[in-house]
Amino acid sequence: MSDVLTWDRSFLDEVEGTASPAGLLLWALGGPGFALRTRTALLWIDPYFGGTPPDAPAGLHRALAIPIDPTLIRRADAVLSTHAHIDHCHDATLLPLSQHTGARFIGPATSAAVMRAAGIAPERIDQVAAGDRLVVGDAEIITCGAHDPAEAGAVSFIIRSGGCTLFFAGDTQDTPLLEAVGASYTIDLALLAYGEPWYLSAENLLQAARRLRPRRLLPFHWDIWRGFSGNLGRFFSVYAAQACPFGVHILQMGDCLRLTADS
Repeated sequence: MSDVLTWDRSFLDEVEGTASPAGLLLWALGGPGFALRTRTALLWIDPYFGGTPPDAPAGLHRALAIPIDPTLIRRADAVLSTHAHIDHCHDATLLPLSQHTGARFIGPATSAAVMRAAGIAPERIDQVAAGDRLVVGDAEIITCGAHDPAEAGAVSFIIRSGGCTLFFAGDTQDTPLLEAVGASYTIDLALLAYGEPWYLSAENLLQAARRLRPRRLLPFHWDIWRGFSGNLGRFFSVYAAQACPFGVHILQMGDCLRLTADS
């Protein structure tokens, strides 16, 4: 028996059935995962619809329900993975998506290896490295470098569509690599992983965001693991003390953020 409950399919119906005629729609899937709806495409980014991993450290448990049964998904134009950790590249999440949609699967070499081992056809896998560019529908996907001490092959992604530019960090730590991204792109929303000891501390998160120079910051990953989560009260205390030059969004699992070029 799963150690967590799964929502009914009404949330999946919302994601698959809500059009985005202008700008973008971004849904939080809990932990590292997001669904991004452009005018013509639906992208699933680091989706993880599994429970507590069987090899989880003592005291770690998934603290959230599972919002979607992946066997019910019927719309996906691309599935992106920033790296091969189970909560960013989960075979039991990815395989049903390959079986029931025509999605392309995009990720670095480590993620591509997991995808192939899961049974996804090699011709549907786009193995990427920093500097690569792909187009899916009306979305441009640019692969950027990352610094994750626990995953040497990790990448991050820039996604551009609808006049908006988003940065998806995966689990990257603060790194000067982010300065090059911030210098090359005007980022409307930067998504960075928050929570100790695995992810960024509040101070490091804000330093990483300063390198990226986004209009707005969205901390994620703070909500999924008991014992490895982020304290939002402390984050906002540090954020207020630093007078940061960017706004902040917080999404709980299931929340949707509408993004447009002028908002």
